[in-house]
Formats: sequence, structure tokens, C-alpha cells
Amino acid sequence: MNNQKQFLILVVEDSSLNLQIISDILNGKGYKVAIARNGYEALNFLLENTPDIILLDIIMPGLNGIELCYEIKKSIKTKNIPIIFISALTDISSKVNGFKAGGVDFITKPFQKEEVLARVQIHLALKESMEIIKEQKKQLEESIISKNHFFSIIAHDLKSPFNGLIGITDFFSKSIEEFDKEELALLALDMNKTAINLYRLCENLLDWASLQRGTMAFTPVQFELQGLVKDCVEVLKCNFTQKKIIVKINVAKQNVNCDYDMIHTIMRNLISNAIKFTNIGGCITISSNYLDSGFIEVSVADTGVGMDPSILSKLFRIDIKHGTVGTEGETGTSLGLILCKELVEKNSGKIWAISTMGQGSCFKFTIPSENIFI
Repeated sequence: MNNQKQFLILVVEDSSLNLQIISDILNGKGYKVAIARNGYEALNFLLENTPDIILLDIIMPGLNGIELCYEIKKSIKTKNIPIIFISALTDISSKVNGFKAGGVDFITKPFQKEEVLARVQIHLALKESMEIIKEQKKQLEESIISKNHFFSIIAHDLKSPFNGLIGITDFFSKSIEEFDKEELALLALDMNKTAINLYRLCENLLDWASLQRGTMAFTPVQFELQGLVKDCVEVLKCNFTQKKIIVKINVAKQNVNCDYDMIHTIMRNLISNAIKFTNIGGCITISSNYLDSGFIEVSVADTGVGMDPSILSKLFRIDIKHGTVGTEGETGTSLGLILCKELVEKNSGKIWAISTMGQGSCFKFTIPSENIFI
């Protein structure tokens, strides 16, 4: 049992001598002890306090221990507090009545120090374990709900571009003779954009699924950040060209120590996102800054449309859909940002965003410059 926490134990007993004996035993082990000399005192104490365990005498004047136990179990606040009965009664019916009322154990008078401590320790440990299990169950249920909601969003967002692609190809196949070369080229360009969008969505989805299963390899290595950034910009060169966006790279030749493929995915997604929300002729600046903590802060800033604070607060959340159409009608989902968050955290960094409506957005994340994965 973890004794770093000082557990609070309520002892309900009408005998002053027995109260003293039990208090000395529990205080000697570092427990905090509260006492009540009858059932009504105990109920008043429970109005303002929540002990970790209750030691409860059965035979008391007024409200006896069995009746008090029933009252305690009626309250949502106190119903999960373990109650150990302490009594000189040894008959089976008394014990059965105690268990029916909600008691978890019995200690027989006269007290044995070792027995009192052993039973208290066991039930405190069980209570802590149950609280951990309850919290894990809650987190698991929330995770399942969030992921189910998320997958429904992904299914919808996959369906839309597929419908568009099917529509274009159907129209193309049935009316090809009606188009000249220029019109055919425009149709082919639309098909290419849709296919690229689908591919990137599927690529992000597969990466995210691998992360959730724990099957994505994590291989931190030392590499030069500037080279990776330039490679990402080259990959997306066609997108920059189509929107006539100027890209500025203010990344020094700094070494970082993290997973190369993961950082490449992060940069690719953030740059793609910046392109999506930057108007034709705008500018995207990619910068880096060394921090005293041994980390490097990377930023991707654009001169785009910016975000409303209500949208900004929803970024990186799996349970909320906030996909927005780009300045030229580009579609997409929030999957890329969710993936970025998980990949950054996998590399012991943090990610956040700042934005001003009409002025642009800046996404920042940190990654280690030194080998901390030892």
C-alpha cells in the first residue's frame, strides 16, 4: 500500500476506551483518524468529509451500526466508502446482516493490533485499485466514443472525394468526344487533385491507425532539419506553384534527434495546411529557433485567412469535426492535425497554434535537438 497519501479513517464507536485503542493503533501507522461517538455524529461528519474507510461499531444507542450503514450507502457521495464492522457479536446472523447492509469486513472485539491494521490495509488497497479501474474504464469509454465519432467523420470525408472522382470519370467517359484538348486537360487536373487529396487522407489515416495499434516504428536519429524542410517544400512544389505562394525558409542548419519519417509527416501536413488556407499570391514562412531547454521550436506561418478563436480551441481534438474548405475550395479533414499532435508527442515535443482572423495562422511545435531517447 502507498503510505505517501495520508488516508482518513472514520471510527464510529460509543466506547471511549475502544476509541482510544483503535485511534492509537491507526495513528501509530500514520493514518489520520476522525471519531464519532454515535450514528448521528457520523452522519454530520460525512456531510462535510469523505473518509477513505469507516470502522463502524454495531451496537450503539440511537442509530445502530447496521442502520447507519444503510444510511451511508444511500448517498451517492458516501456509498463507495468501505465499511468494516467492529463488534463483539460473533453470530452468523449479525455478520450476514452487516454484509447485506453494505459492509465489506468484520473485526471482532477485543481488538488485535495486527488484525486491525491488516484488514484496514487490504481494504484501502482494494479501494485504490477499484478507483484506478473505474478511471481507466471511464477513459476507455471516452476513447471508444471519440474514435467511433472520428471514424464516422473519416468515412464521410472519404466518401465525398470518391463521389467527386466517380462523377468526373463518369462524365469524362460518356462525353469525351465533346471536349477539346484544353477542356480535357482541366478535367484531368481536377481528377489529379482529387486523387492526391484521397491519397494524402488515406496516408494520414494509415499512419494514425499504426500509431493507435503501436505498430509504427519509432527510430530516433540525428539529422539536419533544414534538409528535411527543403525536401517537404520540394514535394509540395506543385501546390505552391498553383496558388503562386511564396515560401520562405528561415531554418538554420541545426541537427535534431528524433524520428525522421515522423517529422517529415508533421512538416508535410503543416505546410499542406498552410497552403490550403493561404490566398493566391500569399506567403508561407518556415522558421526554427533553438531553445535553452535543448529543444528546437519549429514554426509554419502563413498570411492566410486565419482562424476564429472558436475553431482554434477545437484543433488537435479527435472528438470534434472542424474541417474547413480552403481558399480555393480545397477539402480536407482535421486528421492531419490530430496525427501531427500524436507524432510530436511521440518525439517528446509539444504542438500549438496561434491565429488572427484575416491575418493568418502560425503552427508551432518543439522537437529535441539532443538525444534524449536513451
